[in-house]
Amino acid sequence: MKLGIIGCGNMGEAILSSILESQALNAEDIIVAEKNPQRHAVLEQKYKITVTEDLQQLSTCPAILLATKPQGLNGLKFTPEPHTLIISVLAGTNIVKLKQKFPDSKIARTMPNLGQFAKKGMTGIYLDPQIKEIDKTFIEQIFKGGSEVLFVDSEEKLDQLTAISGSGPAYYFLLSEYMVQAAEEMGFNKEEADLLVRQTLQGAAAVNIDPQKGTFEEWRTRVCSPGGTTEQAINSFNESNLKESVQKAMEAAFKRAKELSE
Repeated sequence: MKLGIIGCGNMGEAILSSILESQALNAEDIIVAEKNPQRHAVLEQKYKITVTEDLQQLSTCPAILLATKPQGLNGLKFTPEPHTLIISVLAGTNIVKLKQKFPDSKIARTMPNLGQFAKKGMTGIYLDPQIKEIDKTFIEQIFKGGSEVLFVDSEEKLDQLTAISGSGPAYYFLLSEYMVQAAEEMGFNKEEADLLVRQTLQGAAAVNIDPQKGTFEEWRTRVCSPGGTTEQAINSFNESNLKESVQKAMEAAFKRAKELSE
């Protein structure tokens, strides 16, 4: 199946790269429409694909990956063939809005995250009821090269997922920032603090990559010796209502995701 990609910024390129690396599609099966002419030569040389400014060159592609900015949807002058599969990565753009723009198309709404850049992403997918099993398989192949894939049965679930995996990398980076700042206040310089925190969190993620080897709770318990230093830190987190803060933050993200998609 030929794939057209509309918009090839950071996320679009990350998905394109993973598609080619995983050999889900070959370079000759992909056409990219990119309005920034400076990107054309870069993309063509790097990926050996066809790049154009003419959106209508994509009109005969049976599948389109829509990776523009969400605010650019209304001004998008593109009319696909009937029954084209539109795979949207537009944040906060629901199926109704996409159907208004592409009334004769089948729609898949997706939420990839930052991990796509490192081939360690998480992508949530909600499918238009018109989508057939063969389309579902194709969509899964598109994202599998760079992420794990989770199909959800409602758009509300996709908004909830946005608050977890979509926004989740920022929670990790915020914790990292605070740990680095605390390390600096203890007397480490910036480079030392960054090394300590970066390697510690990467190591923790690496040992927990296989859920059969232990849950988050089990790994935490293994690190926490009774009466030891880590237990004291965890107690301090609990006294500060860290659990409630995390829940409130994720609820706020979910609320905003719903507002944007209405």
